[in-house]
Amino acid sequence: MRKTRVLIALPLLAVVLSACSSSTYSEAEQAGFIRDGIQQYAAAPQPEWFDSFQEVAVERGVASIQTSLGPDDGDLAATMCTDISAVSLDADGQPMGVSTLRIYGTESVSLAECGGPGGG
Repeated sequence: MRKTRVLIALPLLAVVLSACSSSTYSEAEQAGFIRDGIQQYAAAPQPEWFDSFQEVAVERGVASIQTSLGPDDGDLAATMCTDISAVSLDADGQPMGVSTLRIYGTESVSLAECGGPGGG
């Protein structure tokens, strides 16, 4: 009896998760929510990474965050990724459909990647 419940629950869980990852927001709106989340760090004390933020763009559920960090700043980029993911939500405080954040440094070198806003 338990195996039957598990087998039925797994497809249902997949449907629920796919619905959660879809978004009703445009990529520009998603980028705006992430920018707003970053601005939450504008008040003192600012994290060490704050001044390195340059721009964010969202494409197909992936947020690419351009920074002025160098290739040796991987740990700082990982912290930045986690911090931004924790505060970048839609106007209702909900995940907005971005599944991944990627932090890029100078010369577009990939420095870090983490789950999307709200733990997406």
